[in-house]
Amino acid sequence: MSRPRNIGNRTVTVAAVAAVLVVLHLVGVVPAVTSFISTSLLWFAAPAYSAGVALEETMTGDAVSDCPCGADISAELDRIRAENARLQSVLLENEELKAALSFREKDGDKAVLARVVSGSTDDAFHGLVIDRGADDGITEGQPVIAGEGIMIGKISSVGRTRAMVTLLTDSLSKLAVSIQNGNGTLGVLDGDRGLSMSIALIPQNERLSPGDAVITSGIEPGIRRGLAVGVVEKINMQTQDPFQTATVSPFAVAEHPVFVQVLIAEAGV
Repeated sequence: MSRPRNIGNRTVTVAAVAAVLVVLHLVGVVPAVTSFISTSLLWFAAPAYSAGVALEETMTGDAVSDCPCGADISAELDRIRAENARLQSVLLENEELKAALSFREKDGDKAVLARVVSGSTDDAFHGLVIDRGADDGITEGQPVIAGEGIMIGKISSVGRTRAMVTLLTDSLSKLAVSIQNGNGTLGVLDGDRGLSMSIALIPQNERLSPGDAVITSGIEPGIRRGLAVGVVEKINMQTQDPFQTATVSPFAVAEHPVFVQVLIAEAGV
């Protein structure tokens, strides 16, 4: 019988405490106490909060600009990129030199190896400047090749230590060529504003196909037969015309050579 009495007493006690809290809250005592507790908790938690904010800024990159290590990392990345570009350039030069040496060994031509100093692709002139000249036996009209025997132009102007190369794609360029179509069709290759090349005045009865190789014909003084020039890309033919025209695409190696060779004809050749 004592158990119900204890429960009743606890109920009365809880009710009394609740009533007291209500009264204290109404008179402003409870809010003051809770405010003090909250302020104390925030005060003690402030260092941990600041540390958390700093960590978040570091993780999200907001503090990278204030960190001196960010500049060091950027500088190192720039150095690595520059070194990578330099190594790629060296690799390209090595590949071109290998191709040049391979051509010279196979064909036995007397040639002067030259580095391209600069180039021009404006409307007036599509050509290159090389670091070899008259002192090296270079003269006007000599063929200039890239890679393994691909003719890309002719020497058009010579100084003692420099020479200018007019590319075959230049509008003023002309070259005697032969089309490897089974008949060895002859023609004159003309440059077209630095973009492509073409062979005009080809008789209608000559059968041409896209992909036919174009080589030097050997009938032009100082330029031997068999140097690769390009590939027939398109044939332009009108039934009422007695002639047809072939558009010729240059090989990719002719676009931006680092090294070229100038073929020096032997006396009497």
